Parts: sequence; C-alpha cells; structure tokens
Amino acid sequence: MPSSEETKNLAREKEIKKEQEQVRERLKEEVEVTREEIEKKIEEEKKREEERKKIIEAEEEVPPIAPPVPSAPPVIPVKTKTYQEIENILAGGLEGVYSNLDELTRREFKIKGEETASKIEKLLQSAKVKVKTILDLIKNWLKIIPGINKFFLEQEAKIKTDKILKLRKGK
Repeated sequence: MPSSEETKNLAREKEIKKEQEQVRERLKEEVEVTREEIEKKIEEEKKREEERKKIIEAEEEVPPIAPPVPSAPPVIPVKTKTYQEIENILAGGLEGVYSNLDELTRREFKIKGEETASKIEKLLQSAKVKVKTILDLIKNWLKIIPGINKFFLEQEAKIKTDKILKLRKGK
C-alpha cells in the first residue's frame, strides 16, 4: 500500500497533468482563432485588391468618342497663376511620398489635391480668409497617404497653410 507521501505526489502529478492538458487545449483554441483571423484578413485583402483592379480597369476603358458638336467649343479648365502656386506649395516636399504610393492611391491623392487647391483658391479670393478651413482641407488631403504619422501630418499642414497665407499677403 502506498504511503501518504506517495499518494500526495501521485495526486499532484495528476493535477499537473490536468492543468497541462487544459493549457494545451487553450493554446490549440488560440491558434485556431489566430489562423481564422489571418485567413479573414487575407480574404479581405484579396477582395480589396480585386476592387482596385476593377477600378483601374474601368478607368482604363476609353468610352467611344462622340462626334464633335460644332455649336459649343470644349471647356478647358484654366489654371490661374494663384492656383498653380497653391498646387506647388501643396506638392512641395511630397515628391518621395507620392512616388512610393500605389497607382490607385496616387490617382486619388492627385485628384483630391487638385480639389483642395481649387477650394483653397476660392477661399483666398474671399474678403475674410478662414485659416482653420484651409488647414482642415490640407489635413484631409494628406490623410490619404497610408500610414502617415499624425505629427508629420499636423506639421506639414501648418507649414503649407502658412505658405499659402503668405502667398495671399504678397498680393
């Protein structure tokens, strides 16, 4: 018959084995959850990539050219000197960032930048310039850059806003 010491040791060993088995089960569950999360993220990324390809393909498709209408000349947007200067200020120092963007983000960044420059030009033409609005426009435009540091964003937006305000004072 086993001694009380041996009985205690056997009981401890059973408890330890039971705890180890519980830990193994929890780890297996965690690994399965992690695998599922990874698979979901991969699927989401594939869907995003397919959407990007569809957008790029849709943009590349050229609609059939309609015969010219002789009654009205085509409207070509005119880039004023102020608009060009604003564009130059906004683009200043971001050449490296722009070149590192993927094609879809680059197009979005360019379009939003042109819209921002146009809105800022209209704001500068008003009697009272709303600095906060200009700052917000620039921030929203810069947020398109993936993974941008919020401190860099703030600093760049303020610098560009100051330059734009100097541009107005110079006139």
